[in-house]
Amino acid sequence: MLSKWSMWPIMMMFVVGISVLVMMLSGCGGGSGIGAGAGSVTGIVSILQGNIPVGLGNVTISIGGRSAVSGPDGRFTVVGIPAGGPYIVTITPPDGAALPPGAPTITVGVTSGQTSTIPEIGLIDSGDLPPDPPSA
Repeated sequence: MLSKWSMWPIMMMFVVGISVLVMMLSGCGGGSGIGAGAGSVTGIVSILQGNIPVGLGNVTISIGGRSAVSGPDGRFTVVGIPAGGPYIVTITPPDGAALPPGAPTITVGVTSGQTSTIPEIGLIDSGDLPPDPPSA
């Protein structure tokens, strides 16, 4: 049988090994954890109803490889976007809605630990789109 003093080196190696494993899994020890150096972007998506903008839900907004879906009131926040940019804001409207023709491209810069707000994104009813030009 081993004495408690002869087990000490084995126990210390076990404790150090577990500590290193925990640090690796949590992103400590020199690595960058998820979300380090990231920020967020918030805004609102609306659609015209009788010339009045109304918040529109179920719109997917993608920025810097991250995305969010607008809530019923049209508000959204895309989180975990790597700091930097400018990033192009990509809008994926739900069925029945569309970006208006000639809508400007929205770009945004992201600062670590901060939330940027972009201008309101206005969509239109897809039935209001002009017809496609005749094919040649």
